[in-house]
Amino acid sequence: MVVAAMLRPLLNAAESARQLAEHYNHFKVGASVLALKESAEVGSIGIFAGWNRKLKSGPCKDRRCAEMHAMWDAFESGYKRILAVAVHAPHQADDATGLDLGVLICCGYCRNSFRALMQMQMLVDPDVLFHFRNAQTGFALSLTLGELLARCGGDRDPAIYTLGTPVTGLLQQAGRSP
Repeated sequence: MVVAAMLRPLLNAAESARQLAEHYNHFKVGASVLALKESAEVGSIGIFAGWNRKLKSGPCKDRRCAEMHAMWDAFESGYKRILAVAVHAPHQADDATGLDLGVLICCGYCRNSFRALMQMQMLVDPDVLFHFRNAQTGFALSLTLGELLARCGGDRDPAIYTLGTPVTGLLQQAGRSP
């Protein structure tokens, strides 16, 4: 219910964030996450936006991924659970798997991070909704995290073997153990 009611603002935030993105490999990516604090107080649901960029320092140093920046901002602001993720970007097939769903899906680095968090039962679970929108055509695709990971090969996703689980280092750097 909450996710459905917040879908339009979530998609709008991703689209707006894309306007702030730096050109990296000649395309801009905007993302947003709908996050929940553990308590039911006012302001317990928030939308956090991110865009691809390169940072000089901090826990996402040298990472350009919009999804990770949005998720990290939610985490640093005290939000404990991601309910949904929106990505607004030009179309490109996945580098690691060659999978082409008509939209840009999360890269291997982000998939690995979401997979690691899911396995640690932190921030995400298999039912987190991902909404991908093609910035050129408007085509949209919605998948749960579990469906996204399965379509990318599940435990056979080539990104697992080339990237490891980078999110563990981010959490340790922030003083939180997985």
